[in-house]
Amino acid sequence: MEKIKQNPTYLVVLAIIILASLFGGFIFADVLNPAPAGVTVIRFAGWSAGTEEAESYQSMIDVFEDANPNIIVKYEVITNSLSENILGSFGAGVAPDIFYLDSVWAPIFMEKGVLYPVDNLTSQAVIDEYYPSLLVPFTGSDGKVYGLPKDWSMLSLYYNKDMLSSGGAECTPVPDTWDALEACAKAIRTATGKPGLAMGQDLNRAVPMITSNGGPAPWFTSAADASYFDDATVVSSLTSYMELFTEGVAEIITDKWFVEAFGLEEVGMVISGNWAIPNLPNAGDPDKFPNMVYDTDWGIAPVPKGSSGRSTMAYTVALGINADTDNPEEAWKFVEYLLGQDGQTELVVKKGNALPSIEGLDTHADMWPQHKETLSHTYDTTTVFVWGPKSSIDGDIAALMISAEKGDITIAEALVQMKAVVVAAFA
Repeated sequence: MEKIKQNPTYLVVLAIIILASLFGGFIFADVLNPAPAGVTVIRFAGWSAGTEEAESYQSMIDVFEDANPNIIVKYEVITNSLSENILGSFGAGVAPDIFYLDSVWAPIFMEKGVLYPVDNLTSQAVIDEYYPSLLVPFTGSDGKVYGLPKDWSMLSLYYNKDMLSSGGAECTPVPDTWDALEACAKAIRTATGKPGLAMGQDLNRAVPMITSNGGPAPWFTSAADASYFDDATVVSSLTSYMELFTEGVAEIITDKWFVEAFGLEEVGMVISGNWAIPNLPNAGDPDKFPNMVYDTDWGIAPVPKGSSGRSTMAYTVALGINADTDNPEEAWKFVEYLLGQDGQTELVVKKGNALPSIEGLDTHADMWPQHKETLSHTYDTTTVFVWGPKSSIDGDIAALMISAEKGDITIAEALVQMKAVVVAAFA
């Protein structure tokens, strides 16, 4: 059989065709239907958490276009592997002007030099409106900011008031330390026969225990950083975290999301992000859990503190601007509109799916009371979810933690293999 020659032009065209299919055909549409003279078209790509989010963005776009008739915004929803596909689109020369930039992927995008520095488009005063900790993942080694966070979430402790009462003295007041959390979880199980605690089983969920005990947050930029898992505080804290599962203190719930189990009163406490709130009563579906009314039947408390203070994890996504965009000013105008006070009021505060990334909106009249409570908590350390330029590390370490927590391997074996994961990532 004759071997097909790999013609470079053919491969580029093929790549564009594939990426065009991922971007909903907008690439071809721009060629077939060019914008009218004097009108600038900017492409905005992101994922969608559902129809409501997509419709909310489109509504905001319509308002923006009415106020800026010389700018057309093409909204492109990428349903799978957004970050990977955006990176691939740069190689094919068809990257959007604006796109979601996950904190986990930010170091990779900055390393490749594909992001436009926000500092070149706005003042420091505007950048300073955002929570400083949320800017860290998007700040390059040159000190410039390469994306502004559109919203964020953080971990908190959610608790069932009746089940805590059943736990008696061990659960009064609401557990404020990791030791108190463990004691309360055991007391709830003894009193009710139901699990006292459920939480995530991976590294980013364990980081608050590590940092609250004085250990460092993970940061992996070379194979040498595998030594992170030699740090005494990291080892002891990770061991304690995984032992909560191996010793039956924290339940591994397999038949449903543990937040749903909390809403069904099947578990006394959960540590989760505020993305749980729209899935609990008095929110997206007030009739889903009729026996669980916020502030009457359940409440929100800070993540427990350790020996060196109180810590939590934060999760955020920025809007990045293509470094090669032909229209940086127009792109920034749209970003500024979405991420400013008015944009976040409509998209974040009123919708209730996340927390606003601009300081000061926590007191807004339309802020959900559950989010107000979350934002009222004070932490000594807030670690944003990003471990360096290798996005695969967290997932691989999570798999090892889950194996240890299920008893498939020992905790000691998991810790050794975690070092191997980091070394392999940079091999």
